[in-house]
Amino acid sequence: MTEGSGILVDNSDSQVVMNNGISNVAVDGIALTTAQEGGHGCTGCQILLNGIRTAGRAGISLAKSGGNSDGFDIGTISRTEAPMPYSSRPMLHIHLLGPLRSQLDDEPLRLPKRRDTARLWAFLLVHHGQARQRDEIAAALWPESPQARFNLRHNLHALKAYLPSADGAEPWLLLDRESLAWNPRADAWIDLQAFESALAAGPGSLADAASLEDAVGIYSGELLAGWDDSWLHSARERLLLQHLTALEHLVRLNIERGAGQHALAFAERLVTSDPMREASHRLLIQVLLDIGDRPVARSRAAELRRMLQDDLAAKPDLDTLALFERLEASESGVVLRTPGVTSAIGLPPVGDRVPRFTGPLLGQATRKLLGMSLPCGAVTTLVGPPGVGKSRLAAEMATAGARDWPGGRMWLDLATIAPQTPVSQAMAVALSLPDHLVDDLTRGAEELTSRIERPTLLVIDNADLHLTDLALVARQLLSTVPQLALLVTSRECVGISTERVCPVAPLAVPPEGAFGIADAAEALALLLTIDERLGHGRPPTRERVAALAGAARVADGLPEALLRIAHVAAGPQGDADLIAIGEGRLELLETSGRIDGLRHESLSASIGWTLDTLSPGALLLFERLALFAGRFAVSEAERCCHGDLGSGMSLPEAAILDGLQELAAASMLQVEGIDLPARHRLLGPLRWEAWRRSQARGEATELARLRSALFCRPAG
Repeated sequence: MTEGSGILVDNSDSQVVMNNGISNVAVDGIALTTAQEGGHGCTGCQILLNGIRTAGRAGISLAKSGGNSDGFDIGTISRTEAPMPYSSRPMLHIHLLGPLRSQLDDEPLRLPKRRDTARLWAFLLVHHGQARQRDEIAAALWPESPQARFNLRHNLHALKAYLPSADGAEPWLLLDRESLAWNPRADAWIDLQAFESALAAGPGSLADAASLEDAVGIYSGELLAGWDDSWLHSARERLLLQHLTALEHLVRLNIERGAGQHALAFAERLVTSDPMREASHRLLIQVLLDIGDRPVARSRAAELRRMLQDDLAAKPDLDTLALFERLEASESGVVLRTPGVTSAIGLPPVGDRVPRFTGPLLGQATRKLLGMSLPCGAVTTLVGPPGVGKSRLAAEMATAGARDWPGGRMWLDLATIAPQTPVSQAMAVALSLPDHLVDDLTRGAEELTSRIERPTLLVIDNADLHLTDLALVARQLLSTVPQLALLVTSRECVGISTERVCPVAPLAVPPEGAFGIADAAEALALLLTIDERLGHGRPPTRERVAALAGAARVADGLPEALLRIAHVAAGPQGDADLIAIGEGRLELLETSGRIDGLRHESLSASIGWTLDTLSPGALLLFERLALFAGRFAVSEAERCCHGDLGSGMSLPEAAILDGLQELAAASMLQVEGIDLPARHRLLGPLRWEAWRRSQARGEATELARLRSALFCRPAG
């Protein structure tokens, strides 16, 4: 049907209206609006069903609508950013996942001649749309160079000369005297941005199979493969975790749908993406058993046994042992299933979504929290430094009080969602809400009241990057849904009136001079338990107990550091490595790799994920605090940490107190004693990371001089 100068195509599935150069397309409730030049069609534009928000050359994200595109507000097309304007010039395609590469008008584009120029370009692309201070960029890219700002100016000039002419359209870069950013409205497609958008395309980061398949299809390798820049590590870890989580959910979704071969393909890719991850191999074996391929399952189980024994020098964890038992039982015709679980791969039904952790990583002070009641209509927040075991404790608390939650227990890990995903949408998915409540969880709160009629627990893990949004949603939701309780893990509190904050402390460490088994404090007892298991039951010698005690003190009782120490100690040079760790050489823990149950590849990556949330001033202060081997007062920090210590970055003395308060609020700094003035201290692993970063920044020489003047023992 045609009306006037426009074209109207009307049927039950789609509506296309072209009028005065504006094209509105609605397909199955998904709307796309893009400006056209001269009334021409949307060249290269692709419309996908089921909420996949991708649009070819226009580069515009699709958004849910009520099925009518009339009057659609262009500012709400994408939940993540403003749409990119259509342009007739060739689009720039940039790939950051895998090796850095780019194309201009489908032709390969040679990278900048200078590697430093490519590094600057990559830094801006990874942080696309985020204005970063020039000092911060210079310090990240040239941490040891006294000419970092000169290098930045020189390579910025080269980058502007390298990029194609914008021809009057949106510029590639956003510049001012203090900051730089890649323009999110520039006419470019970036695979990293597309990957994150695919994860955020539906009501949550794990919305549906189609968006997840888009995401894993885009992920072609680790971020900037082959590069070893320190600023990449935390982003690389985050993206890999999101990729692995998407693959795991695709496996489970396909098993639930009865698509065993599709589940097998995703499980194989999961193992290929992270071949040393025990949980990935375990999931693959479970899928093989589910589809009835026992011979291949036996072969894969044998490979997993060999990997654990020969490559990792570790015994199978409890879940893997249970799987091996199930495999053996299947040979005798016995079927083993976990009660209450919908499939053999362990996907819990709605209302029982609490992950299982293995290993005794909770101390006596922490275990007291297990019997604590979690009131409905309120938030209970577990706060503590990175690696202290907040997630494990939350899982234990949810499991121990299972009978208290007849409405169910749900788990939401905010570390796995894309940064631009609204917390309300992720919470809606975790609570298994219908589609019409997903767009705005708080507006559907009244309907939620009727849906959640019995006490229900939602655990929100790793809330650090989303505290502002979480506070807003939690305040509105809890005031309307009285039968819902929230248990949150974070470095700092959420900040609402109905919140109860519970600090999570490290394990107790043995005092200096006490290293016998009779003197075993919690940290040493944990190391002895794991050491005996990895040593196949052999009792440790007195010398080894002493070495383990020294390592436990250096780790300051942080469970993640202790677990990595135990795995390093089980290696061929274990005794020598233990002695070196006891002397402060925590860099040896970087060789432990990803350990099943730990989110990060290394100890520095675990700490770095937290440091990325700090302000630049607090981060610089954190690094300089490495000069203090023990407790220090505010006045000592103000005297020693201000000014320029050799990196070209200055920290005003007046900013020291604010920085200390930010670090303490983020659980990165311990405040000890009740007498004034207050005394502060960095935990051993955090101080080691601070010293490592100060070396990379170029301040180690001056810090060493200050440390010598203060009669502090060396940090690293």
